[in-house]
Amino acid sequence: METVRLVLVTLLLVITFFIYQAWQAQRPQPVQPPSIEQGTLPTPAVSQSAPVPGAPAAAAGPVAPPAARPSGTPVAVSTDVMNVQIDTAGGDITRLDLTAYRAHAGPDAPPYSILDVAPPRLFESQTGLLSAEAGRAPDHQATFTAAANSYQLAPGADTLEVPLSWTDAGSGIEVRKVYRFARGRYDIGLRYEVRNTGSQPWQAQPYTQLMRRKGADAQGSIFMPASFQGAVYYSAADKYRKIGYDDMLKAPLATTLSDGWVGLSEHYFLAAFLLTQGQAQNCYTKALADERFLAGCIAGPLSVEPGQTASWETRLYAGPKAQDSLEDVAPGLALTVDYGKLTVLAQPVFWLMRTIHNFVGNWGVAIILVTLLIKLAFYQLSAASYRSMAHMRKVQPKIMALRERYKEDRQQLNEKMMELYRTEKINPLGGCLPIVVQIPVFIALYWVLLESVELRHAPFALWIRDLSGADPYYVLPVLMGVSMFLQQRMTPMIGMEPMQRRIMLAMPLVFTVFFALFPAGLVLYWFVNNVLSISQQWFINRQLERKAAA
Repeated sequence: METVRLVLVTLLLVITFFIYQAWQAQRPQPVQPPSIEQGTLPTPAVSQSAPVPGAPAAAAGPVAPPAARPSGTPVAVSTDVMNVQIDTAGGDITRLDLTAYRAHAGPDAPPYSILDVAPPRLFESQTGLLSAEAGRAPDHQATFTAAANSYQLAPGADTLEVPLSWTDAGSGIEVRKVYRFARGRYDIGLRYEVRNTGSQPWQAQPYTQLMRRKGADAQGSIFMPASFQGAVYYSAADKYRKIGYDDMLKAPLATTLSDGWVGLSEHYFLAAFLLTQGQAQNCYTKALADERFLAGCIAGPLSVEPGQTASWETRLYAGPKAQDSLEDVAPGLALTVDYGKLTVLAQPVFWLMRTIHNFVGNWGVAIILVTLLIKLAFYQLSAASYRSMAHMRKVQPKIMALRERYKEDRQQLNEKMMELYRTEKINPLGGCLPIVVQIPVFIALYWVLLESVELRHAPFALWIRDLSGADPYYVLPVLMGVSMFLQQRMTPMIGMEPMQRRIMLAMPLVFTVFFALFPAGLVLYWFVNNVLSISQQWFINRQLERKAAA
């Protein structure tokens, strides 16, 4: 039957799409390095252990692996959404735990650490002031002092400041490095306050950079392509750009940005430095040894005359890619939630799911209701398809007779069958239209489940504790396979060639194995959709039978 053949081809195209997506995700993509406006900001000479300045990164010499990390005094900071550890050696954040997110599914799982200098993760922020004269400014290896060893956001307070101090007695330079935390926010303010008590002018360049070791989560599988991993940046001129780890090896970034941000992105989370408004900065990426990668910016000179003070500010976002808050932090930050080429469909699907979730409080129930709404939206199209399939069943004897009569002449057989379709007013493509319509929605929902941190570790019911992960007991894939088999039984295979029949009979088993690797939420959608399709097809068949008997 030609309709069944078309359905078979359509289903195989779904598999082909996901294999292609996985191949694209792992295939190196050539990147043209952006042009850099030379001479915009000065570039001081720096040592091998200092940050790479904003000159063309390809021209910079190799960065030697750092010596053993200096040991300082840890300063603990707690807010309502994060636990932070700042080391006085460097004055940087060495660990940042997100208390609302877990490292893995399960009530006893520890908080997710987005920043952690300890291997194997090695994801850290490095900030400092860069001077042409050694020791004249505190870089990310300088030693600071802290007034206390722990800070906590007080009940009822909206902000918390954590100051660190550094002094160069020889030059009379005093530097305060102040972190500012806010209730309910993942962006952290950073302010440098410089006081010159000496007799000579002082100048240094502020810099911010992130360093991360490429993790195992950057590699996908043939059935589950990895989310984008690597450097991301945004500016009003360049808009949103991505540079994967492999591309950073071949074409590191070297450009001047203004009023944007630069960061390192992983699956559900993002760390990015937000550029100071109105200040152009030279931004860069660089690949280091041991699969370590840098992304950062260096600002223009901060000058302080004797007896004067000056300050410089920036912000670090280190948190989830939560779509309802990212755009409030900085323009373009929400673009890091990457739904691929079907973003135009995925965003409305996510919006609908989130709206329903706000009422029902369960993402699994939201998926079921979204499936029902999609089914209702295409009800008439599906009904026409099922009627077409019912008409096809009526003419099966005639089709079999034509196949027997013209089995040696394929061209004549096709002509006679098309003539039969016209006579009986049957659309041979009608039977596969519902599946064709489902494919874009299916793929869009796939990316929503894969990319939305809101669904990460979201429980449904019973054994399904994570809709973004595979069903641990494969119950949903088996139920989906059974529903697919029942739906197949409602589609007669009379007149099919033996090879087509065998392939169709094997499809439920093939898809059961295939869907066992998919997020449980996606399998839930397909299973519910199959149940609704079976119900609709049964209802329409009964209507046609009653009409024929009348």
